Amino acid sequence: MKNLSGRTRFFLFSIIGIILFFIPINGKITIEYITGFIFPLLNQRINIFLLLGIGILSIIQKPDNKFIFGMNILGLICAAILYISPIFKFEFFNFVLGASTTLARAAITVSITTIFVPFLLNYGLIETVGSFTKPVMRKIFKLPGQSAVVCASSTLGSSLVGILGAEHLYNTNRITKSESAIITTGFSTLSVGFMVFISTVYGFSNNFGLFFLSILLVTWLITIITARIPPISILKDDKQIIIESEPKFSPKEALNAGIEVATKAPIILISLKQSFERMLKVIPSMITSALFLSVVVLFINNHTDLLYYIGLPFVQILRLFNIGGLDIIARTIGISLVDTMPAVAYSSTFDLPMATKYILAVFPISTIVYFGAYYICLSVTNVKLKLSTIFFTWLIRISLSLLFLGIIASIVF
Repeated sequence: MKNLSGRTRFFLFSIIGIILFFIPINGKITIEYITGFIFPLLNQRINIFLLLGIGILSIIQKPDNKFIFGMNILGLICAAILYISPIFKFEFFNFVLGASTTLARAAITVSITTIFVPFLLNYGLIETVGSFTKPVMRKIFKLPGQSAVVCASSTLGSSLVGILGAEHLYNTNRITKSESAIITTGFSTLSVGFMVFISTVYGFSNNFGLFFLSILLVTWLITIITARIPPISILKDDKQIIIESEPKFSPKEALNAGIEVATKAPIILISLKQSFERMLKVIPSMITSALFLSVVVLFINNHTDLLYYIGLPFVQILRLFNIGGLDIIARTIGISLVDTMPAVAYSSTFDLPMATKYILAVFPISTIVYFGAYYICLSVTNVKLKLSTIFFTWLIRISLSLLFLGIIASIVF
């Protein structure tokens, strides 16, 4: 592998990445075959034991963000109580036992996907895709062409990639405050690993390519709109911005951009090792904090109708398309305002029509913004947004998500 040319690396590893994540074989993508060997070995006790181990690892790592560290401690406590609850017959946590299965499977799926994601992200595919879109970024998304790679990599990588990429462009005076907000609220989606997991949970993995494309379509359509209306469009910035000429489209330059990255990238074994190390650093905090948030919001959901009433006004949009399961969608919307993981953990336990499952699978991704891990990551950067901006952006994105998804669901299902 050391002696492979940049061109060979680019084509070989990009093709492997596309096969791993987007090409179904006998109705399943390759990642699902890997998880398929593991999931049959799991049961409720093993799931909780896995969450307990992940929680301990999240504490040992001691994240820099004190708030996340605090949530990890609370998540570990929740995992410990779940572990001993069958022994002492604690019925208080029975409502979250179903969520523990979803979280354990999410930990496995996202971890495996994170390990193999360098095939997609590290060897030039993103740079080539970004180069193809540079000339139209300003016209479509009101962003400079140089932001294309950040937008592309954040869409496939994770919300953190988009947030940190936007902060870098902002700190180097290449984008304005409103442009940074367009990236962080319009492109910083959940990772491909989470999308793979969601497609598996809701039964769309056999058509993951189309499922993935529909996510991009809905997410980007909403971003085109939100970039042009308040609160994002009225954000002001008095920094002196470096204005660069917008690049012209050139397939050769787009290809060369990818080959150049592949040439400079480390050998694949090193990339996989680095990705494994990143997985060990990121996934434990994500899952453990999600467990704590799941316990909190599912407890509220089980004992009050607060989350139902938060989502109730929005599901009226779906009545236009005769979508079933509106009560469950309403509660899921309320939960998703806090975090996406407990929203999936709750809604995936129900037997629902495919149209309903499709909406439940996509809107937590296309909405992008929420007040859990996303807001925590955003709040410690120089591109942080006011709570009111986040909230009103969420209102707009959830409304448009349901409208567009309702249209797609009524046509396809």
